[in-house]
Amino acid sequence: MTKKPNENDVVFIQALAELLSAQDLTEIEVNRLYGEDNSLNVRISKAQNVTHVTAAPAAPLPPQRLLPLHPLPPPKRQPR
Repeated sequence: MTKKPNENDVVFIQALAELLSAQDLTEIEVNRLYGEDNSLNVRISKAQNVTHVTAAPAAPLPPQRLLPLHPLPPPKRQPR
């Protein structure tokens, strides 16, 4: 007695899931072509634990004296 094609696909997908765990993989993708209008596309992936690390903000910089983009000419001296 043969299984229906969709039952075979379920067994195939279960085998892929076991392979994913056994080999410590994160993703498997398979494309099966059964005929011109009959195919099976399977992508199995498992979530990964992702840790986001952020750096503490740096200490503020001391205030700086801003210089003009175009330096002003020195002030004219008053005659004595």
